[in-house]
Amino acid sequence: MWEPVRNSRRKNPHESMRNLVGFWLLGLLNNASFVIMIAGAKNIDSGGVALIYLCATGPSFLIKLSAPYWFHLASYAFRVCLCGGFMASSFAVVSYGTHIASSTLQLFGVVFCSIQAGIGEASFLALASHYQTQAVVSMWSSGTGFAGVFGNVGSKVDNFAGTLTAKQRLVFTAKLWPYMAPLAIVYFAEYSMQSGAWTAVGFPVSSEASRKHFYYFANWSYQTGVLISRSSGMLLKLGLRELWAMSILQMALLVLFVLDAMHHIWYTWGLLFPCVVAGLLGGSVYANAFTLMGRELPLAEMELAMSTCSVADSIGILAANVCGLFIQSCLYKVNHISGARVSCPL
Repeated sequence: MWEPVRNSRRKNPHESMRNLVGFWLLGLLNNASFVIMIAGAKNIDSGGVALIYLCATGPSFLIKLSAPYWFHLASYAFRVCLCGGFMASSFAVVSYGTHIASSTLQLFGVVFCSIQAGIGEASFLALASHYQTQAVVSMWSSGTGFAGVFGNVGSKVDNFAGTLTAKQRLVFTAKLWPYMAPLAIVYFAEYSMQSGAWTAVGFPVSSEASRKHFYYFANWSYQTGVLISRSSGMLLKLGLRELWAMSILQMALLVLFVLDAMHHIWYTWGLLFPCVVAGLLGGSVYANAFTLMGRELPLAEMELAMSTCSVADSIGILAANVCGLFIQSCLYKVNHISGARVSCPL
């Protein structure tokens, strides 16, 4: 299916069209189920949207956290088959849970989707190290970005990974923190917005239908920004300084949305613009963090590094989903809205 160039990839800057299209499709397919689940989160559990996000990201986080320790024991072909099985199961279980009105069963279906997405992302980013990295990662990133709008085999890991002890893998992971931290921060901020702040905005906020209406269009706006920015990997070559700056700006947007949901300072449909900006920032950091690793890290370390760093966004998202439950609860309390799944601690 693919044409690996392995150690010659940096000498040959061109990648075959078949491989580029292949990675774009992989990005699209791998992320589509996740996006579909979170797009329907408000309908599955309107009072605990972040609970759906937790089910959609928690298992994925555990998969990617453990990936450096067992992926070298499973072939890419086997992992692709696992992804296919979990994806099919997720849709079947969620559909049946909807049919019998069982939110518990629906949550299990979301968990299956999370497992599929975690195995897929960690595997395909690692696989990208066998090709012209910036080109195929950019296409993968673009495909995952298109999945956002669309929704709203091979070898084992190389000799470098197989020779490391568990302690050496931990040390190796720790030295990747300059790339991982901006990813974790930017995704913490944007998913805290989605699972928390955006759930308590509506015109008027007292209307559940209005809140669902804003949530729907806010996510569409966000995914539009993601599509644009995740397709920018071949156009932009950002360094660590720019990645850190964008992650800090994303945190500022989170503060803006929380304060606005509390005090209704800027309370119009114009809020969709910063929703687009949130998608632009998150997608840009994602695409450029991995392409930056492709430019700066030694070739022998690339495959393990790409797989390892895929856990960073999950760390941020998982923390955001826990935080989002309480953000939604406290914003519901401020706006005198009932139905929050947890109690506001403030």
